[in-house]
Amino acid sequence: LADKSGLAQSYISDLESGAIDPRWSTIYRVVSGLGQMSVQDFLNGPQTIRSLRIH
Repeated sequence: LADKSGLAQSYISDLESGAIDPRWSTIYRVVSGLGQMSVQDFLNGPQTIRSLRIH
């Protein structure tokens, strides 16, 4: 994810642990790194994400 989003792995780790709060631009970069998912789908939560076909 770090490579695909262009963010440092340590930054991704801090996001996952809740050590930092991301800006909207960072959320956009993370979601873009996940592939075929919109920010809206990401924000709608796990139920929406489970229904997507991400390759």
